[in-house]
Amino acid sequence: MLGRYRIPLLLLAVLALFAVQLPSFGQKYGETQNPSPQVAKEMPVKAAANVEGIPSGSAGVHSLGLISAAPSKPASATAVVERIRQERLKLSAGKAGAQQLLLSPPAYDNSAGLPPVGDQGNQGSCASWAVGYYYKSYQEGKEYAWSLTDPAHQFSPAFVYNQLQYYDEGSTFEDNFDLLMDQGCISLATMPYSDADHLTFPTAAQYREAIPHRGQSYEYLGNGGTAGIFAAVKAVISSGDLCIVGIPVYRPSATTAGRFDLLLPTDDEYDGPAPADTYLAGNHALAIVGYDESKFGGAGGYKIVNSWGGSWGNGGFAWLSQQFLATYAFAFYHMTDKIDYTPTALVHYKVDHAYWWYDQVAVTSGVGNTARSFWSKLMNKRIERDGLTMDRWADVTEGAAYMPPDLTNRWWIRVEDHASGDIATLSAMEIEFEGRIYSASGLPLYGPIWGGDLFAYIPTGDSPAATLAWGSCLGGSREDSITATAIDSAGNVWVTGYTSGCGFPTPGGFDTCYHGEYDAFVAKMTPTGDLAFASYLGVGSSLSSTEGLGIAIDTSGDCYVTGFTYSWPFRDAFVAKVTSSGQLAWASCLGGSDWDEGYAIAVDASGNCYVAGRTWSSDFPTPGGFDTSLNGYTDAFMAKMTPSGQLAWASYLGGSDNDEGLVLGHASTDG
Repeated sequence: MLGRYRIPLLLLAVLALFAVQLPSFGQKYGETQNPSPQVAKEMPVKAAANVEGIPSGSAGVHSLGLISAAPSKPASATAVVERIRQERLKLSAGKAGAQQLLLSPPAYDNSAGLPPVGDQGNQGSCASWAVGYYYKSYQEGKEYAWSLTDPAHQFSPAFVYNQLQYYDEGSTFEDNFDLLMDQGCISLATMPYSDADHLTFPTAAQYREAIPHRGQSYEYLGNGGTAGIFAAVKAVISSGDLCIVGIPVYRPSATTAGRFDLLLPTDDEYDGPAPADTYLAGNHALAIVGYDESKFGGAGGYKIVNSWGGSWGNGGFAWLSQQFLATYAFAFYHMTDKIDYTPTALVHYKVDHAYWWYDQVAVTSGVGNTARSFWSKLMNKRIERDGLTMDRWADVTEGAAYMPPDLTNRWWIRVEDHASGDIATLSAMEIEFEGRIYSASGLPLYGPIWGGDLFAYIPTGDSPAATLAWGSCLGGSREDSITATAIDSAGNVWVTGYTSGCGFPTPGGFDTCYHGEYDAFVAKMTPTGDLAFASYLGVGSSLSSTEGLGIAIDTSGDCYVTGFTYSWPFRDAFVAKVTSSGQLAWASCLGGSDWDEGYAIAVDASGNCYVAGRTWSSDFPTPGGFDTSLNGYTDAFMAKMTPSGQLAWASYLGGSDNDEGLVLGHASTDG
C-alpha cells in the first residue's frame, strides 16, 4: 500500500536478570565519601548530656524520617561559590573595600526570619519540616515581608509529606523539593499538621492555593567531603538564604536517647556522637540558618533549627561543628524561589480509582498531538493509595506557550490505568486559560476494567463555557488510539492514529484489511459526529507496524497524513494523500537506510505538503536541501512534496545533539 515493501525478520529477544556491582556514590560523582562511623568515632566528643530536662517523648527519643538517596545531579558547591561571587562583584563595583565585600563574613545568622520552632512529633516527616515548613516559610516571608508568627504565613509540612508517604516511612530530600517545584505549598492555617495523620490529601481548593508559591529550582551542593562545600554553605547563608542538610543520628540503642537527642540550652553544641552512641537510628533533616567561624575553638560551627519542638536544644536551635559535618553530613541542598509568580494556565481534573499504587494510575496533561505532544506533564508520581479520588488544580503555565492565538492546538488529559479489575473514572475536566474557564460536559468518562488509556480533550476557543457538542468511540475489539485531528472548512473532523486488531470500522474505506501488528488509519467524521468513512493505512505482515502521527487538510477538503511504517529492520516516514471522498490519491515512503519518522504535516493553497519529523539516517534524501549531512545521532528533517506526491526538496535540520521536528505552521502560499 505504501510504495516500498521490505521482508520482515523474526527476532527472538531473551531477557536475563543479572547482578551488577554499581559504582559507589563517590565514584559516580567524583567526590570523597564521608568516612565510616568507626573513623568518626575516633574524633574526641563531649560526654553525654545530663538526661534531666530532656524534651518530652519516649525516653527523649525523637522521630527521624529522612531517606538517603543518591542525588539526581552532581555537586554544585564550586559553581555556587563562583555564582555568588559574581553577584557580589556586580553589587560592590565602585565601592570602597570592594574586595572585602566579595568574601563571606566570619559569622551570619538568618534565624530572625524563621517561623516559630515546630515539632514533628511521632511522624517521620523531618524532611518536609526542614524543606516545606522552615525553608519555604522563610523564603515566602522574605518575598512578601510577612510576619511569620501568623499560621496563614507558615507553610504546611502536611501538604508535602501526606502526598509522599502511605506507611509513614519518611521521605527523600528530592521528593520534597520536586513537589514544591511542581505544586507549591499551602499554609498551616489552611492545612494544619497532625502527627497522627499522614494520609489526608489536599482538596482541589488547597492545591489551587499552593500554586503561586511554587519553587523555581533546587540544587545539590554536595556532601561533607565535597570540595568547597563549606565555602558554598557560607556564601548561601551570608546572601540571606538557608541550606538544608542531612545527617545520621546515632544512639546507644533504638529506644535510648543519644547525645544529639539530649542537647539543652546549656549544652547546644554538637561535635559528634558520644562513645556509647553506636546504634545508627536513622537519618535526619535540618535547616542550616547561620554559621560562626569562632565556634568550636575556632574550627567553626553551623546553626541549625530542628523539628523537635522548642524544648530541644536552645529553644529548638543548636550548633553543629564543621568537623562533624565534614565527617557525617551526606547531603546539602539549596532552593531558589519563584518571585512574584502568577500562573497563566491551570487545569482541573478529578480522577477516581481503587488502586493507585506506584503509578498504576497516572494522569498526564498536554498540548497538541497526544502521540507527539508539543508539551506534556505527568501530574502524579509514585502515589501509594487505595480508593483515592484525586481532585486537583494543577499549574500548566509552561504549556501555555504552545497554544497559538487561534487556539488550534488543544489541551488534553490522559488517564493511564495499568491496574486490571478496577475502573478509572474521570468526572471533572476544565482549563483556566487567558482569564477564562473552559469545561467539558458529557462526564463522567469510564476507563476499561482491564486497564488502558482514557483520553479527554478540553475545548478552548470562542465560548467561555464550552460544552461537549458530541462524542463518539472509534475502534475495534483491541487497542486503538487517535494521535492527530484536523477540521476541514465544512466542519468535518478528520482523524488518524493506529489500531492493533481486526474489527476496526471501515465503511467506504479504500483498504478494509488489517495488515500488521499496528496499522495506521484515517477516518472522517461529519459535523454531527457520524462516521463518513474510515480506512486502514498499512503494509506488511503481522510483524509490521504503521502509525499515523500528523494530519492536515487542504482548501479542497483533501487530507494529508504522515507517520511511520515499520518492517524490521527498516522504519520509514510516510506521506499519504486521501481525497475528500475517501479515496487514496497517492502514498510514498520517505527515508534512508536507518529509522525515519514523520510527526507533523501542513499543506499550502497550491496543494504542496510540508513534512517535519526525525531521522537517524545518514543517507536521508536531501535534493535541494540547505543541509545535506546528518549532524547528530538524530536530526530533524523538513521536506516538501508536490501535489502529485513527488519529493520537491528535503533537508536535515539540527545540531550535534538529538533533534526532532514536532510541529509545522499553516502554509498559506506556495513556497
